[in-house]
Amino acid sequence: MVDEIWVKTHEAEEKFKSLNVPCRYIGWTSIDKVFAEKVNFSKAFVPVGKNIFRNPRPIFQAYLKIANQSEDEYKNLPTLYIPFNPRAIQIQVPSQITDKVVLLDRDLTEKEYDEVLKECGLCICVSMAEGFGHAVNECMSVGMNLILSDIAPFHELAGDSALYGSVLESIDQPDCFGRLVDTTSDSIVECLSKYLDLPFRRKRNAADKVREIYEKRHKEWIERMKGAVVEFKQIERYELKNVFPKEDELPDISI
Repeated sequence: MVDEIWVKTHEAEEKFKSLNVPCRYIGWTSIDKVFAEKVNFSKAFVPVGKNIFRNPRPIFQAYLKIANQSEDEYKNLPTLYIPFNPRAIQIQVPSQITDKVVLLDRDLTEKEYDEVLKECGLCICVSMAEGFGHAVNECMSVGMNLILSDIAPFHELAGDSALYGSVLESIDQPDCFGRLVDTTSDSIVECLSKYLDLPFRRKRNAADKVREIYEKRHKEWIERMKGAVVEFKQIERYELKNVFPKEDELPDISI
């Protein structure tokens, strides 16, 4: 019933083309949260919101393992700031790591959300699935280092500028295209250890790079959309009044 489907990711493009459905890759972008010149690399942003696929359980498991392995390494782990909607998702923090977790379990204003976002130097998102990766893209606009799950949209967003967890298990999504991916906590431990080993300058350079990637994708999306919509300029403007029946065609009404 449609002439063409416009898609945000190359993953979606491949799936529709495999079904011989006409589609066009347009990419996507997010509102610029503005690059943060000064961030705290000891604070990590864990975007959850209402998304049940972003449950931070593997991250908690990784923190627990590090706490049991090395007290010194645990002390150096970044504090996790987790905005989420308790009406949509329940989060249980193990008692051993409560000193490393700040739960933001209320509706934040955009200003409050942005303030937390701009304080954090690391984004950890082990989402099981994403249609694009909007929350991570916002973090990239701020200039965060990245620890992500091994899913196609995240690779398209960050390329080799992120540390990726390993897949524990993968199953087909029951309701839509794609697969659900479960990330191993051991691989998150490895990613965190690598992050802690990075000197400040390397973290700052990584922040600059993800910001550059965001800006490049944002500009490309604007140019791509300009080309995509130019053909619609020739279509006659639709106005509802033009399809109304003429007044002399309407029946008489007595009240």
